[in-house]
Amino acid sequence: WAVLGEMRELGADAAAQHEAIGALAAQLGVSRVLAVGAGAAPVQDGARAGGCTAEAAELVPDLDAAYELLAGQLRSGDVVLVKSSRDAGLRWLGDRLAADAAGAGEAVS
Repeated sequence: WAVLGEMRELGADAAAQHEAIGALAAQLGVSRVLAVGAGAAPVQDGARAGGCTAEAAELVPDLDAAYELLAGQLRSGDVVLVKSSRDAGLRWLGDRLAADAAGAGEAVS
């Protein structure tokens, strides 16, 4: 999984850069791309343009929606990359997922 939020430091070229990272994730074979928040919507567009199916590249509006989707779909052995600008707050999602995995006795790093 690549869970990607808005990377606010990208400036005027942000939409194109978000789209490019979504396409790169698809081209690298990332199984699932989850864009979190309106600012990350181009990530989903890029992932789909790069070859991800509609199910494999999704957009959710916020951290709570991301958590709900992931909590329902993550399986033992899944690897999750979480990336955004600090101010986008995905670190809190990562902490929450890591706590869930630790509580389930899974390796977290």
